[in-house]
Amino acid sequence: MFQLLIPKQERRNIMQKAHDLAISGHGGVLRTQNRIKERFYWPSWENDVRKYVLSCDICQRVKAINETPNAPLTIIESNFPFQIIQSDIAGEFNESYSGNKWLLVLVDHFSKWADVHAMPDAKALTVAQHIIKAILKFGIPDEILTDQGKH
Repeated sequence: MFQLLIPKQERRNIMQKAHDLAISGHGGVLRTQNRIKERFYWPSWENDVRKYVLSCDICQRVKAINETPNAPLTIIESNFPFQIIQSDIAGEFNESYSGNKWLLVLVDHFSKWADVHAMPDAKALTVAQHIIKAILKFGIPDEILTDQGKH
């Protein structure tokens, strides 16, 4: 396979023709790289083409955002009560008569038993105190699952 060595001043022109022309169809990074490598070469050509395609204004406006896929769902098994506890914070609600605005919800994965704690705030110390109360009541779980929310 023969390739032409392209000088710096012509590289952008080659990338435009391989990516921007109607016949090229604004292909993605790999398609544009494949078109270029068939005939042309210059040092760091792959990186240059990647930068060019990812900075294409038309592609940015038209193409869908390629987000990283979520981790695959897996089955979580528990073999006895309070082995795994799921936890989440709900709120902020209207203040109760006792001054609480938040709820800490703890659910046993095995039995689906829900333990709800009313809290005045969602600070780490308050949440930790209520989790300790639940641990003293039901025992130490092997795992505590959360949604890793900002609370």
